[in-house]
Amino acid sequence: MRQHSDKLAHSIGIGETSVAEIAIGKYIKNNYGIALAEHQQATLVCAIKKICNKFNYPDASALYLDMVDNVVTTQVMELLIDEITVGETYFFRDSKQMALLRNKLLPELIQNKQQQQNKTLRIWSAGCSSGDELYSVAIILRELIADISEWNIHLVGTDINLVLIQQALAGKYSHHALRKVDNTIASRYFSRSGDSYQLTSEIMQMAKFSYLNLIDDYYPSFINEINNIDLILCRNVFIYFSEPTIRDVLNKITQCLTESGVLMLGASDYWGENISGLEKLVADDVCYFQRGVLTLNDIIEAINPDKKKYTANTTHSVTGNRLNAEGEQEIISEVTNEDAQIKLDKSDKLIQVFEQQHSKDSINAIVEASQQLATAGKVDEAIASCKKALEIDEMDINCNYLYGQLLAEKNLTEEAVSVFKKIVYLAPKMPEAHYYLGVLSFRNGNKDRAIKHMMNTVTLAKQKASDAQVLNESNMTYSRLAEIVEHEITIYSEIR
Repeated sequence: MRQHSDKLAHSIGIGETSVAEIAIGKYIKNNYGIALAEHQQATLVCAIKKICNKFNYPDASALYLDMVDNVVTTQVMELLIDEITVGETYFFRDSKQMALLRNKLLPELIQNKQQQQNKTLRIWSAGCSSGDELYSVAIILRELIADISEWNIHLVGTDINLVLIQQALAGKYSHHALRKVDNTIASRYFSRSGDSYQLTSEIMQMAKFSYLNLIDDYYPSFINEINNIDLILCRNVFIYFSEPTIRDVLNKITQCLTESGVLMLGASDYWGENISGLEKLVADDVCYFQRGVLTLNDIIEAINPDKKKYTANTTHSVTGNRLNAEGEQEIISEVTNEDAQIKLDKSDKLIQVFEQQHSKDSINAIVEASQQLATAGKVDEAIASCKKALEIDEMDINCNYLYGQLLAEKNLTEEAVSVFKKIVYLAPKMPEAHYYLGVLSFRNGNKDRAIKHMMNTVTLAKQKASDAQVLNESNMTYSRLAEIVEHEITIYSEIR
């Protein structure tokens, strides 16, 4: 830690401590997306003083220098974010929105899934705070779905505040947090212990919580399970963000939605402009947004945002070799039509052609086509395609990895563990496989094993080139993966 603040004064031209506090505010805005209004500056100043006292910084300038030199500890930033963000929330907050979810949006979503014979629901609470919102949704689903044990329910809550995530994982709340909960619901899903209320395990086990910084470019993502989302709740989050940041976050959130997926913002997050790719709808005086039919370019952008258009030159031929003229001409004429809607048989046709070639290039092509199917929400079809590729070469790392990811997404935990163990045997220094074994170990209730795998992930990720990209993650580097997993270790370590 630095003991002097004269370096900061020299670098920015002013030696006043207040300037260091302003600089810290800008650092937080640039790195966490939190833009504090003028009336919130007193909160920031108070938070900085608390941090300096707790961690023995002589002044705000010394704290700022540690930030810009990337030597500030995770614990320091956790507590600073905790001090400046308002975590106040409660169960079934905003009665109109919750009524719309309970009476319209969730029943319609459930009915559509049943008609598709696809009993999978994926819901994301972005900026989940202490978990009240996501657990509220879990309770509604318990009340709506009679055969819920037959469903694959994926509820994930993310936040940048690790203190609040740990509170969510504990599932213990004050009477104040339950002030909008019906007595019947409270008695059914909570047990009272003194002045606090503990959620039942059946509700807590439905939800997963993890660290996510919304301004970062690593979602949609398989590895953090933010993909193919049916419903995104991002309520009362944008009050901290600048307008350009809001636009950027909304664009990435849109890419996380599956076809016909719904986004609900908070009343304080009202966005008067149109959101690209989403239709603005109003029901019962509540505004929400819905994604339309996905085009192939939507899927390509979700897989790799750097690919602006899907052209014949980038069709699944990895080496540039052309397929047989008949099959290729028919397929290319379909997939290069940007205005066309996605048809399920497009990737299937490609897979059928490549299956006949039995080469490394054909496996790569099938994996790419499988990833497109998965991104379009056709996970079962993608799994079947991976199996076909593995019949050609059962040792292919990329195919095994995608196959394991898809099994994990379907909550086929034992099968997924088997696949990732196989990958670790074939490629012992692959961080991604160790990460998934950690996630799946925690899902199975083995915290110690989960932390061990997570620590292996960090060690191996730090051995990679820092700017190298994680497999199947176009925007996530190994250095960033190591940071995220370190947050996950902190979260898991606090769970008893």
